[in-house]
Amino acid sequence: MIKKSMDIIDINVITNIYCKILENCYIDNIYYAGFYWFLKINCRGERFFVKIEPGVRIHISRVEPISKSIDRLTAFMRKHLRNSRIIGFKKYDWERIILIDLFNRETIFHLITEIIPRGFIIITNADLKIIYANQFVEMRDRVIKKNIEYKPPPSLSTPPNIDENELIMKLNLGTDLIRGVVKGWGLPGYIAEEILYRSGLFDYKNKKVSEINRSDLRKLVESYREIVLEAIDSNKGYLVLHNSSMHLYTLYKPRVYIEFYEASFKEYSDVNELIDIYFTQYEKEKIAEIERSKLEYNISQLEKTIEKQKNTIDKYEAREREFRSIYEILVNNYSLVEEILKCVNRVREEKGWDSVLSDCQGVYNIDRNRGLIYILLGDTSIPIDIRLDVWRNILNYSIQANKYKSLVEKARIHLDSLVKKMNELKNQINVLTQTIHKSIRPRYWYEKYHWIITSSGLLAIGGKNADQNESIVKKYMSNRDLFIHADIHGAPVTILKTNSSSFSEEDIYEAGLITTCYSRGWKLGLGYLDVYWVYGEQVSKKAPSGEYLSKGSFMIYGKRNYFRVELKLGIGIEEICDPVYGIYQRIIIGKPENIVYKTIVYGIIVPGEMSVNEVGREMYNSFLEKLGVDKLSVDLDELISRIPGKSRIISVNKGSSKRITEC
Repeated sequence: MIKKSMDIIDINVITNIYCKILENCYIDNIYYAGFYWFLKINCRGERFFVKIEPGVRIHISRVEPISKSIDRLTAFMRKHLRNSRIIGFKKYDWERIILIDLFNRETIFHLITEIIPRGFIIITNADLKIIYANQFVEMRDRVIKKNIEYKPPPSLSTPPNIDENELIMKLNLGTDLIRGVVKGWGLPGYIAEEILYRSGLFDYKNKKVSEINRSDLRKLVESYREIVLEAIDSNKGYLVLHNSSMHLYTLYKPRVYIEFYEASFKEYSDVNELIDIYFTQYEKEKIAEIERSKLEYNISQLEKTIEKQKNTIDKYEAREREFRSIYEILVNNYSLVEEILKCVNRVREEKGWDSVLSDCQGVYNIDRNRGLIYILLGDTSIPIDIRLDVWRNILNYSIQANKYKSLVEKARIHLDSLVKKMNELKNQINVLTQTIHKSIRPRYWYEKYHWIITSSGLLAIGGKNADQNESIVKKYMSNRDLFIHADIHGAPVTILKTNSSSFSEEDIYEAGLITTCYSRGWKLGLGYLDVYWVYGEQVSKKAPSGEYLSKGSFMIYGKRNYFRVELKLGIGIEEICDPVYGIYQRIIIGKPENIVYKTIVYGIIVPGEMSVNEVGREMYNSFLEKLGVDKLSVDLDELISRIPGKSRIISVNKGSSKRITEC
């Protein structure tokens, strides 16, 4: 991926698009994802993210980040910007700087994102006085500090709509034509090449500007303006591929890559989908790089520890050999050592320590404070304790040898554990990229409800509360969809989206799992519940005259079609190969007999006595064991969120779906 940040044309295009999409939307929450921040947006019932990485990007995303945390900037934004209404989204002049205008509790704020080298996230008041930033710094050309008026850095970009002569004059800032476009107009190299190619000057890119005639330089200006207008008007995007991998994207047709470099490409009719796809891949690679660096650092530290441990073992083994050797020498020279000891003790008593060296043959040094004499047997110097007899001295060396032997054995066990841990970390590096790629996945609109995809591929959604019951009926139910409800108070309203096409009894039964399993019937430990379905056109929110319908309640007219559903639920992991997002995993639910065909591993639960957390943890660990892995791309919380209530696990099994390794 040679494109590491959004360019000025990207910023220009998304400003025109986002100002309409985000107007009057609300910021539900704010998070920090390790190297970028994201706003959780609630927009007329639809939820998505705005990802902000200063110096790199700002864009709408459907992909939920892997990690969510809070840093100081996040805490500040939560306090002041959460629940704000977005009243504006605009760029700052012809710069890669975005201003999001926010209204919260009668106060106006500006959230400024700089998509420039050494860019910042800055929050200001209505007068552009800085309130907070991700960094406070004092630079040569500007100051980012509290209560200082925000000023952008000196401009590096040249807008295409300025005077033609001025644009041509700026080309002289480069040593040759292509560097003139890059430096003079403030454009990245891939845009500069496109401008040169379209103007017919690609073969002259390394020539000096002074060597190009005026009419050709005018063509250069025309091509620049043409590309900008094309990007704004077309609302298309192009993903350029290199060896099937993402190389870069453009919001204009990259003719130089298609025609000259003969690169493969994909065209997208939705600009934001393309940007989200590209930066999702970027995000995967960035996270993998960060995690890989952590693992490599831990491995390097382990390697140092292993080397120290090996040196320690060498020292212990040397000491063991030394004491074992002395032990054997003393055993072989038992009589001689005994004679020396007798001599030393006799002379010391009769004449004192000072006469030992002269009177006792074989002693070459003494340590009177420690009660030691030093004798030389062959080439080996051996300290002997005069307070002990010969055998006791010999035994002490045997004890010391065995002590170091024991230390060697313990050290080797520790070394083996260190090597095993290091190999595990190296193995983690090998599977890291695949795990990261599967962890990042799109979040679809229906996932805020209870949901299921039936065996026929139909979507069924159910409300988690009265508000959602109202919402799904008003927003998503058409006349030929099915309204499904269990015959028990407080059961979720469930809608089976038929798309006006045919549906089967199996589809209805599977959709009925939502209204039964997530009802009070599960908490009561019931085995079965009666369920009915009607067409959407039979449902009304209008109460009969003189009556009142509470929130989440509806009037049903006409015939009800009854069936019975067993409160038994399958929960498993589905692995998906998506042409946009690649391979990812998600938790799905379904009829136990059917879910086996869609999952790589699944469990079956019924109402029971184990808490939701206990069931989730036990099932999650069983999934790991069945798959023979130590990590899943779905997290425990996602699994727990699909468990209806206190349960009992019937079984955990591998599914029939094959693991996906390539997509």
